[in-house]
Amino acid sequence: MNETISRRGMLEGLAALGGAAFAPKAVLARGADNLGTTAASVGVTFGSAAGNQIYSDFSYEHLFGETRLITSEWQFKMAAVQPNQGVYEFWHADNLLNYTVRSARKLKAHCGFWQAFNPSWMSGLSTSQLQYTFDKHIDTIIPRYAGKVYAWDVANEPFWPADNNPGGFGGGPWYQAFGSGWVKRAFQRVSALDPTAKLYLNEAQCDNNGNGLGPVIRPALLNLVSDIKNAGLRIDGVGLESHLDMGMPYDDVQFGAYCNQLAGKDVKISISELDVRDFSLPDDPATRDKAIAARIQSFLTQALKSPAVDQIVTWGLSDKYSWLKGLWLDQRGATFRQPRPLLFDENMQKKAAYTAVGNALNSRKRA
Repeated sequence: MNETISRRGMLEGLAALGGAAFAPKAVLARGADNLGTTAASVGVTFGSAAGNQIYSDFSYEHLFGETRLITSEWQFKMAAVQPNQGVYEFWHADNLLNYTVRSARKLKAHCGFWQAFNPSWMSGLSTSQLQYTFDKHIDTIIPRYAGKVYAWDVANEPFWPADNNPGGFGGGPWYQAFGSGWVKRAFQRVSALDPTAKLYLNEAQCDNNGNGLGPVIRPALLNLVSDIKNAGLRIDGVGLESHLDMGMPYDDVQFGAYCNQLAGKDVKISISELDVRDFSLPDDPATRDKAIAARIQSFLTQALKSPAVDQIVTWGLSDKYSWLKGLWLDQRGATFRQPRPLLFDENMQKKAAYTAVGNALNSRKRA
């Protein structure tokens, strides 16, 4: 897979192996003036991905008073849940579920299956062994959390055109096991075992027009949603990750039109992993913050013109814990400059990006 995915998987894998269990804290107070309430007033749920830092860093946890939904970062991924073959470890997922229950937030379990971030013991499994592993994992995980999580990201990032598979599908263990049919199989089996949770298909790169990705993945994703529905299967929503990259070409009006195309498939849309990669911007923090805020506001304003967009979920809330910090070090090897991709800085202070999200939400109110 690509460098970004590989690094992200490695970082999250280290977190999964090294994270400590903490008792969930008391219910967080919700102020009247925050993004959660602003979003709710225009029919949008505002949320964030969360790792184990919410148990150990109170100043970070406090920021989650802004949210109404939490997405698991890695706690439900296969490498975290089944690090050894046939041995399931639920405590990371259980801790996060308990936290969301106690803090009265919805939990989206991310994710059922992804071609990346899989345990090392899967390497070398035969096709039939992979098929068994796929079905067994669903049959073990889903019943445990059925009726308890708000939603599942059933399948994550099924497309990667660079792998040169028909239809733009990415290669990996599940493609090896079932071909492109792995996505429909996952939706069929998860739906049968958890009929109450919302079922999402999550995909990346739809926001950009560079690297030959967005222009190929956007129509492929539309076709896949149609295939799932034409098979008589339930799919409630599509997550468009939106890891915006300041170095990539984009067309926000086009993206808004794409959201309307997806809406025509009778699915809800989540902006599911929002942050901004600022690697191509000047070093000056104020300059970067201004550019990032403008990018977020333009992007979300266009997306929110589609009534089907009913979630905005950031991939974390503070720059302190962004996955992009590790990627920056990998690519640039410089420590004097840290990425500033999120709504709060390393000291948990609001940035211009925070205001940009609020402005975009208010634009829907005025429309």
